[in-house]
Formats: sequence, structure tokens, C-alpha cells
Amino acid sequence: ASFLLKAIAPREDVMPIAGELTIHNIYHMISIIAFSLLALRIIQVLEVNMKTGPKIIMIGKMMVDFVLFLFLIAIFLLTYGICSQALQSPNDDAITGWKLYNVILLPALNVFGEVGLEDMQASLIEGHCTDPNGCTDDMGEFLRDNEIVATHYYFLQLLMFLYLLFVNVLLLNLLIAIFSNTYETIESEAAKIWKVQWCAVVVEFRHKQPLPNPFSLLWYIVFCLKWIVTELFGRCEQCPCEPEEQKAPDIDYYDLHMKVAEAREIYTALKDEEDEQGDIRRSLKFIKDKLMISTMQSDVRTSMLRSMSQQEELQEAKVLEIKHHSVHRDARRSPYIGTEIERTLLADRNVPWEVEFPYNPPDFTEPDLLKNANKFTVDPSNPHTIIGAFNKVVDIDGDEVDRTSFCGRYQVVEGVPLNPRGRTGLTGRGQLHRWGPNLTAEPIVTRWALDGHGSRVLLGGQPVLEFVGIFLKGSRKWAIPGGYIRHGEQLTTALKREFSEDALGATDMDDEQKESIMSMLKEHLALGIVVYKGYVDDPRNTDNAWVESQAINYHDGLGTSFSNFPLRGSGEGESLQAEWITLDRNLDLYGNHEWILEKVCFHRHSYNPFSTSAKKYLPTIDT
Repeated sequence: ASFLLKAIAPREDVMPIAGELTIHNIYHMISIIAFSLLALRIIQVLEVNMKTGPKIIMIGKMMVDFVLFLFLIAIFLLTYGICSQALQSPNDDAITGWKLYNVILLPALNVFGEVGLEDMQASLIEGHCTDPNGCTDDMGEFLRDNEIVATHYYFLQLLMFLYLLFVNVLLLNLLIAIFSNTYETIESEAAKIWKVQWCAVVVEFRHKQPLPNPFSLLWYIVFCLKWIVTELFGRCEQCPCEPEEQKAPDIDYYDLHMKVAEAREIYTALKDEEDEQGDIRRSLKFIKDKLMISTMQSDVRTSMLRSMSQQEELQEAKVLEIKHHSVHRDARRSPYIGTEIERTLLADRNVPWEVEFPYNPPDFTEPDLLKNANKFTVDPSNPHTIIGAFNKVVDIDGDEVDRTSFCGRYQVVEGVPLNPRGRTGLTGRGQLHRWGPNLTAEPIVTRWALDGHGSRVLLGGQPVLEFVGIFLKGSRKWAIPGGYIRHGEQLTTALKREFSEDALGATDMDDEQKESIMSMLKEHLALGIVVYKGYVDDPRNTDNAWVESQAINYHDGLGTSFSNFPLRGSGEGESLQAEWITLDRNLDLYGNHEWILEKVCFHRHSYNPFSTSAKKYLPTIDT
């Protein structure tokens, strides 16, 4: 356009700078605009560069964000501008260009620091002046003489303060945050975006005419002549000035790239879900195969059924995130351990206390316990006469009585505590010493399993653990050493006492041997990690009394400390027997000890025989 204006405009040696607007002034302004657009067009060449290309994309995306931002700032700008003009000239009703300037441009300049207090004061005096001879230019004098003007002036300053506060502080920081988000999004994909944009520039210039402006007019004239010739001598369905094959495809390559990336992420997520479903199907097939084997070999059947029961109750989890079943099972076994008392049978859905249904279980408290009731260790038969208070730690004559639970606050109904895991089918205290939580300590002593050459045994690339287990001859089960924490006894003291009594047989030793054992334990039981602290699914539990445990793992990594301890042997008349036991999924373990040992495996990063993934390392059983 500027080229055509230059051609038709009469020549003048000097650009007119005063008087009426001429075609030379119009040409001058259009030339400035054309030069600005040409300079911006040159920026497109930088898109080919790997460093500057993504930055050009950022500018384009930020312009979209900026347009949306302008709508927000326009609301504040027009609101302040109209209110400001109304206060400065309350009696003017004619709309002039100068007023539009005050309404739109002055508030916009205020954002960039051009406050213009002198112009605002002059406009305020002019808009409020009622003297035909004119008013004073002294703003202070004018304010003293007119209370209305003073009110408008100070209110106008308050509006300006609020306007600048919201725009400069709130909206501009919002714009910076939006730009930062756009920058981070594109910066993370800079290499890919550059390749896509480079391709887009190549495609665009492939379809562009080869001549620069203004010589591009000659290129379009040639195409028009070609079209006229084809119209005279043959039909041509092409565009007269730009043939169809010369048109560049209208494609947003950046948006296309982002859609392809999103589709790739969806495909990856679906593929992962399909792989997980495949793992579930393979797990189910494994269970089915093992069930078929169990029907043909009776000695394998018990361990396999128990293993599958545990697999249904436990989910393979990350380190420190193993979840135990929320509904207790061993605490509902009938008859009650050591008796012929049958518990009330309960479906899993009826275990929680929140479920209401007819429930009238039998009541049982071991009579021998009541004979040995004392102030602190064994509670009386009536829970209302206990020492201390449920859910609290109470100091009784200098002795601390702790009846809090690791599970949190438990219910107490009519003075009787309720099991936090729900119903068990039996009320009373059973064989437990105290109403409510009965705290126990369980020392888990482990070492690495070694082969005949002294090397660690590995399964699945992970070392195998051994632990000191106690064989309970009465129930024919293996258990972790442990027992009640006595009144006034520290946790470390209880751990040493229980390990020395259960695993080392300290109850049958003389005082000198006991002292030697305790000194050795004091040295080796100094460091340990807590692997569990909470409710124990114990067959002795009832509706009103339950076992809670703190399990501490002590690991003999070098095999030079606990490995030298003399473990309790299997003598005649002995009810306990201690051995180093290799962790095996076929072990018949007491209560929830299998679950606690699984947590030890995760803590020690060792082979976990109880997990579902361990099945691929088991030996094949031929039938």
C-alpha cells in the first residue's frame, strides 16, 4: 500500500508538518506501520534456530494469554476512568474526545507511572468552577473554599489508590504467573517444539512466491495472465491469482504436536492398564494351578490354601506401605483358644460396630486370672473398678497407668471398652490381663541365610532372611518371641527380658548365667528399627480386650553377634523351642506374625516369600 501511495502522490521535497493532513502524511504513517510489520516478519526466520525457535513460540502463546488478560484489566480501567471523570466534571453531560481520553488513556498511563496529579487537579477545578470570571489555580485555596470539591478530591485519590493497588499488584502478578506457566510448559518440550516449528517454516516457505515485496506484484500478474490464457483456450479451476498447488496448508503445527503427545500418553496409560490386567490373569492362573496340585498332594495342600488366603488378604505394596486386612480373622476363631467355649459366628460384614444386627455373644474371663488380680498388672473382673481410665495415661501415686491404644481413641460404652477392629463373637476379657489394650513387645532378631560356602543365599536377586523363631508345641505353630510389657517396665527392658526368656531359656538359668546373658543383650539390642506398632489379630482377643504390639527388628548383618547366642533347645517337658528359621511361605505362623515378617523383608530389602511376585522363584512340583 505504501508503494502505491508513493507512486501516485505528487512529489514534495519537504514533508509537511503543519496544517491539514495530506497524502504524504498518510504515506508516512503507513510506511512506519509497514516497516514494523516487516521487522516482525523477520522474526519468523529465528524460528528455525533451536535456541530462539521455542522462544518465538512462547511469545505467540503469551500473546493469547495477554489478550485474555486485557479483558480483565479493561474492567478495572473503565470502571476507574468513568468514576474519575464523573468526580472531576460532575455536571458535564456532553461526550467529547478529551473526555474519552481521560476515561481510557489516562487510567492506562497511570498503570505505567504517569499519575498526572497536576492535570487531575486542573480538571477538577475546571469541572467545579462556578465563577464566570474563572477560579484560582491554587488547589489548596480552592479546596478550603469548597467542601464538595474537597470531598470529591480526596475520594478521587482513594479510588486511584485502590485502582493502582489492584492493577499493579494483583493483576500484573497474575499475568506474570500465567506467563511463567506458559514458559515452563513450552520449555519442557523445547527440542520437540523446535523440530515441529522448523518443519512448519520449511513447509510455509515451500509454498511462498519467490519474489520479495513489492516485486511480488509481478508474480501475481504472471498468474493472472496465465489464468486469462487458460480461460480463453481451456477451463482452469484454479484461483486466478494464486494457484491451488501454491496454497500452504493451514495447520497449527504446535497444537498438532501437543495433541499427538497427549494421544501418546493416553496410549501408554492404556497399555500399562492392559499389562496390569495381564498380571492379574496370570496370578489367577497360578492360583488355579496350585489348587489342582493341592488336590493330589495332601502334604502341600494346607500350606497352599493358607498361602492363597494370605494373598487375598494382603496386597503387594511399596516399602513402608503394606496394608493389613482391616477385619480380624484369628480373633474370631472358635472355640476360644484353650477352651470349649464357642464364639458367636460372624460374617465379615457384621464385624464393624457400626453395623446393627441381633448380637448376644457369650461372656468369658479366665477364672485363674481373677485369682491373681492385683492393682496394676491384672485387672479385676469388673471394668468399672480398674485403676486409671480408658483412653488416658493416669498417674497413680507416682505410678503411670497407660490405657491408650496405638489404634487411636477406642469406644467405651457403659464403662466397657470396645475392640477397635470390631466384634469377635465373645465378650469379657478372655485370657488377657487387662480390659482394653494389652501391650506386648516382640523382638525380631534376623540374619542373612548362608549357603555351604558362606555366601548369602539369593532368590530373585535378593538375599534371604533367617529369624529366631519359637515353636509353640501346643498349637504346632512358629512365632516371634514376645510377651506382655509389665507395669513400669521400659520397652527396651521388656524386649531383652522376652528374648532371653523365650529364645534363650533364661527362666531356667542361675543368676550368674542370667547376668551374663543380659549384659550381652544390652550390647546387641541397642539398635533396632520399629517395623510395626498397632493391633494384633490374636486368638485371645475379645470384644472388650485385645492385644497390641510393638515389633522391633534387630539385624545381625555380619553374623557375629546374635548368631553366637545359645538358643533354647527342645528338652523333654519344654513347651517352647527356639531355632534360626529361614523365611518360607509354607511356615505355619502364629497370629499376624507372617504379616509382620513381611514388613521386615521390605525394611531390609530382602526376598519376601509371602508376596505374590515370589511365586516365580518357587521350585516346580511335578504331579
